Amino acid sequence: MQRLLAEVRKKTLEKRYRDDNGLEFGRFKLVVKVKGAAAGALSVPKTFIGKEASLTRDFMFPWKVKKGDLLVLDPKESAKILRKRGPRVDLECTRAGVVEKRSGDVDSDGYAEDILANCFVSAVYQPHRGARLLSLRGCAGEDRFAQPLDYIMAGKYILLGGAEELIVEGGSPGEIWKSEFERTEPEPATGSAELRFSRSLKSPEGVTISKEVELESDLPGVVGRYVISYAGETERKDAKKDGDEASGDGSAGKAGDKKEKDETDVTFVVRMSTRADGHPASLSVFDVPGGRGLTKVRYHRPGYGRRWRWRDWRDEHFGLKPGFVISRHEREGRVLAILFGTRRGCHLSIRSDYQGPELQLRHAPRKIPKGGRARYGVAFLVGSDVAANDTTMFLASKGRAGRGGIPVALTVRTSRKGDPFRVSIRTAQGRRSVTLSARDLAGAGRVHTKTINIPRGSFPIECTTTVGGERLSVRVEA
Repeated sequence: MQRLLAEVRKKTLEKRYRDDNGLEFGRFKLVVKVKGAAAGALSVPKTFIGKEASLTRDFMFPWKVKKGDLLVLDPKESAKILRKRGPRVDLECTRAGVVEKRSGDVDSDGYAEDILANCFVSAVYQPHRGARLLSLRGCAGEDRFAQPLDYIMAGKYILLGGAEELIVEGGSPGEIWKSEFERTEPEPATGSAELRFSRSLKSPEGVTISKEVELESDLPGVVGRYVISYAGETERKDAKKDGDEASGDGSAGKAGDKKEKDETDVTFVVRMSTRADGHPASLSVFDVPGGRGLTKVRYHRPGYGRRWRWRDWRDEHFGLKPGFVISRHEREGRVLAILFGTRRGCHLSIRSDYQGPELQLRHAPRKIPKGGRARYGVAFLVGSDVAANDTTMFLASKGRAGRGGIPVALTVRTSRKGDPFRVSIRTAQGRRSVTLSARDLAGAGRVHTKTINIPRGSFPIECTTTVGGERLSVRVEA
């Protein structure tokens, strides 16, 4: 959705009427021409500039519309113009063992999104909005990210959903999240699908951010790999040297002897708005591991009104070590596990925002010399149930049912040493045991995984594993 700015080209009065208060209105049929985006709104594809469309508006007399007037179209009116008529965009999960890559306009903004899907999850990425992860749905259809796209403060502030990347130095926080990234088509690989995006930034100067996203056929989530490279400033001047030359006191040579090192500061941040149900703030729980055990942060109320009454609304800050954070619904599952590398320090902040809790995963600041680069990784996994302590996460993810039964992916993420991990599975038809296999998620750390097919009549199932002497159990319903 967008908000367009349009010029009135033709008008026709269809009828006059009075409302319940006795005020007189006129209903006009208008032909408008798109001029561009409304003030404060997101950009509009160039192919829509100059396009004409018809719409109906009511105006109160004696005020009425005339030819040449400029109108700000509401999101529904804008969507009718921007929406390309075509086949329905498929966001469904695939059958087991299959991973697909699709394209289509899923949110009526006139731009095409990229879609990755397997039997556990479907993920939507927006190349034109910073290559953000807009949506992440489990096989049951519930999105793990909030989708506000809301205009508040007279259209001067726009809330976007999903997970987005930021580089906070150099005045660039707004450049990445709302900018168009260049998309390249990687070579097709068996058993996985991949997307690649990149953009050269104006600020910080000389910085390029590249993003690779991969979805494997048996992994219940997507893995993002980021490379931030620095080519150096195109022109660097020594301010002191320039000042000495201008003074004419003969000291310019001394000031110019010392060269300033060409490097840039980078703090990489992943910001996201998660959701638990139809109301993003309702019944959201975050499990955060740390030195004092597993901290649970609950949010039960929307982020507006008399906040002093709602003491469970608060801003939280954590230093992270085990490499995972969990967002989940307090009663119904719908788990989102966020995994990240542990080689460098990370800071997590959870704040009360307009549309619900917002998470910021902030990596430690780094200096990148000219010709250097910094690498990061983040993975987003969906689940049906999760058990966790201060060192370990045990996630169960149910996939789309097929002829062979219902696939269930078991994932362990832990900072404890131990390989292999065994899982005991109790079903309605008996017990079985499986061994998890180690897998590196390219910058997001190591996990231990196994996907099994469970017959439909065997649910519910209970899965138990022991890590560091502590038992963790999860339950998956049919």
